[in-house]
Amino acid sequence: MRCTRFRFAAFLFICSLVFVVQIFILFPETYPRRMRLTALLSGKWNGKMRISDARGMSVNSPVVTSGQRKKSVKDVCGNMQKSWDSLSKEEKQILGKHILVNDEHKFLYCSVPKVACSNWKRVMMVLDGQAIDSNAIKRVNHHSFTTLADFPPLVVRHKLREYYKFMFVREPFARLLSAFKDKFVLNNTAFHKRYGTQIIRHVRKNAPVNSKGNDVKVAEFLQYVVDSHVEDMNEHWMPFYELCQPCVVSYDFIGSMENLESDSTYVLKQLNVNEQVSFPRQQNYYRAGGKGYVKSKKVSNIPPGLMRNVLKKYALDYKMFSYQMPNK
Repeated sequence: MRCTRFRFAAFLFICSLVFVVQIFILFPETYPRRMRLTALLSGKWNGKMRISDARGMSVNSPVVTSGQRKKSVKDVCGNMQKSWDSLSKEEKQILGKHILVNDEHKFLYCSVPKVACSNWKRVMMVLDGQAIDSNAIKRVNHHSFTTLADFPPLVVRHKLREYYKFMFVREPFARLLSAFKDKFVLNNTAFHKRYGTQIIRHVRKNAPVNSKGNDVKVAEFLQYVVDSHVEDMNEHWMPFYELCQPCVVSYDFIGSMENLESDSTYVLKQLNVNEQVSFPRQQNYYRAGGKGYVKSKKVSNIPPGLMRNVLKKYALDYKMFSYQMPNK
């Protein structure tokens, strides 16, 4: 009798486990809960999130293809579909500066900071004859590339119509935190001086006049971002839709940081340059979900209202590029 009860209990446990697994597989929209459940089961969840944890928020979510992103962009743009000529002068400047041009292979790449843009620039340096091996390039001069802004309107329209166009995106909040780490956690004195002091003056009451801007807290950075006009943002946290104007530019491919290796390989093959150049090998700190190259800094005590406002600020990016909005 005791043995029979044990077998029955074991059977119920196995059935329950199979049921839970099936729910997670069949209903991917439960992902945010799954992330929390995984942490709970591993004993790591304490109600707080670290920057390195947030970086990989969407790693285990269902893979979204370029075709799905393009459809999502088309659905979102709808009546918002615009042309180059309908953009404001400021919008043209932003877009023109961020679309890099390769005339030999006839392609346009919209460079999005914090989405492996340095490695794509390494690829372009090889294609331009500035280097032989993309993996051997240590430093990238981000101002040395030909951009769409370098051409007159007639030529711009032609290239937008005829060239192969691609861009890469990343989970918006993970990108935002990556920008914070890179610009305010590291010893980035230029950003501390230009933006750190500005953030402190904006957020803190009675901020000291002689602040060096090197002690910005993540909540202060997020509040500054929420209060900023999109067109005035620094490119490292400016939304994708403002940088690359997908309602104007009909991108042939929209890759993602979460699927970087295979998406990059696909693009190189489409451009017919995969025998000429390879996408640089990814270091651990570039891999979505990796531990990062800065010790984990807790993203705790962010007021729920602030988090909601941050996600609202990037809601169009989430919707346009098929990212699931994380729990607020």
